[in-house]
Amino acid sequence: MLSYIGVWVAWGLYYFFTDTSSKLLRDVMFLAGAAIGAGLGGSLTWLRLDRNSLPVLLLIGSAGIGGGIIGSWMGYEFALNREIKCCSDPPVNAFSYAALGATVAANLGTLLLGVVREIVTFRR
Repeated sequence: MLSYIGVWVAWGLYYFFTDTSSKLLRDVMFLAGAAIGAGLGGSLTWLRLDRNSLPVLLLIGSAGIGGGIIGSWMGYEFALNREIKCCSDPPVNAFSYAALGATVAANLGTLLLGVVREIVTFRR
């Protein structure tokens, strides 16, 4: 959900506050919005409220947002390279695939980091 909210915020910022019609700027803003939203959502999932230091919070946040960036780019590229029948529109637009890819990759990145963190904590 936060990924789609990030796309909506990017849409609002792009269409209401920019006077250029650059496709590259639009795509970067939409992908970044999806990545940041999904990264923050995935990071909030794996926070432990009792004992978090600042380096741990930064590591979890960067893993979530980094995974979101990679996932949104991969989802967007997947949507652009799909075969579509002649004279028809794709059933789902590219930014929906970007939001889905960002969500999956951000959660996967924070999941792996959470599992490693639990293994390290358990061994101590």
